[in-house]
Amino acid sequence: MPFIQLLIWASASLAVELDTSYVDAITNSLLLASGAALLITAFGVLLSYARRLRSDWPSRALARIATMGYALPGPVLAVGLFVPLAAFSNQLTTWLPASFGTITLQSTLLTLMLAYAARFLAVSHTPVQANMQRITPSLDDAASGMGLTGLHVLTRLHLPLLKGGLFTAATLVFVDVMKEMPITLMT
Repeated sequence: MPFIQLLIWASASLAVELDTSYVDAITNSLLLASGAALLITAFGVLLSYARRLRSDWPSRALARIATMGYALPGPVLAVGLFVPLAAFSNQLTTWLPASFGTITLQSTLLTLMLAYAARFLAVSHTPVQANMQRITPSLDDAASGMGLTGLHVLTRLHLPLLKGGLFTAATLVFVDVMKEMPITLMT
């Protein structure tokens, strides 16, 4: 009975409350989360492939640092990204002629994507790295014996073998970005 009553109340206010702004907010949210999922998954692939090519301690340390954003509190990460970006934006304004006006990079889509990448790179890196470790080094040797090098090995050998990990990584990033969606983008 309570569920039916909630449906009655919802249907009464649905015509008044639901308008095109909700459709726009849903569309913007889905586009932003999809773009972030693709970008951050691509970063995760590149990081995993770089670790595969060089597995020495500096590479492992840099990968750990790159994936540390998920462990940091959001406000700490935001301030850590905002301060250098504001300084760069101010410096850019002084370097460019006055006809360009004031350059503000702090509130751009690029900044939001960088913040998402810093925050969720670990989310995409983990499943991709797990699947990358399943690919034996002998496959890399066989590919190099066939004349493939660098990015050709990645695109023609590894990416087809990483499909499951790529889908998992993109889905996890998509869900996390949707959970962190700023209210201002949704309205």
